[in-house]
Amino acid sequence: MRRGAGHGSAETLHSARTQALSFGDGSDEYDRTRPRYPDELILDLVADKPERALDIGTGTGVVGRQLQPHVPEVVGIEPDERMRAVARRRGLRVENATFESWQPGSRTFDLVVSGQAWHWVEPEEGTRKVASVLVAGGRFGVFWNFARPSEQFLAVASPVYRRHAPELAERTLLLGNDDGRVSRTAGRLRESGQFHDVSVSTYPSSVSYTPREWVDHIGTWSDHRALPGQRAAALGAELAEALAGLGAVFDMDYANVLVSARKQPRASGSGQEVRR
Repeated sequence: MRRGAGHGSAETLHSARTQALSFGDGSDEYDRTRPRYPDELILDLVADKPERALDIGTGTGVVGRQLQPHVPEVVGIEPDERMRAVARRRGLRVENATFESWQPGSRTFDLVVSGQAWHWVEPEEGTRKVASVLVAGGRFGVFWNFARPSEQFLAVASPVYRRHAPELAERTLLLGNDDGRVSRTAGRLRESGQFHDVSVSTYPSSVSYTPREWVDHIGTWSDHRALPGQRAAALGAELAEALAGLGAVFDMDYANVLVSARKQPRASGSGQEVRR
């Protein structure tokens, strides 16, 4: 299951299955260029010392590999065989399924996470299924890293987008746009009746890129991959040239935003979960 903004609204991306499964031919590039998550975010997720974690939409295993030093058992779910292959080469256990079709059997988890992938899951069905595989009081963490480009970056990049991909100029998250996915996700968890302690936390980070590395990075995003080949090539070539004006290397700031919740605990002796 792919990470990144898609071609369409974040509310409907879960229905774009073909698009969600279109990244395998760039799996190595994806693994090389996608930013990792701050240690502070990972340490927050594992603060309860979970024994078993489920990674929804594991992709090439970026999140799973960061969890492995802290969690004895990490299980990934990924429907694209080429992405699974990269994750498995990196030492992850990955099962072949979308989250909606995945069969957990009798397994339950202390921690369920989805990094840069939850927007590809049907939200109501996904929320119910997470609750069904979490132990009472277990943690659910959904997170994304959002680019926060500088004014200097936008001054050189935005005109290039307007020339070659005007449909992305006001929408792509890579230019700092907001599609509301964080507030919608937190709202659904609060309204579901299955979770409590819903919170939103932000962890800043920064990554250094050469202009070419940035162009390689954006080529792993679904909204950019949806561009026709000639337009994508023109966008990348001109963007690399324009970004060279920022220097041989520039820094991109990120807001790594975590939506966290806990499954409702069970009332003592009742076998029923407490609703708050």
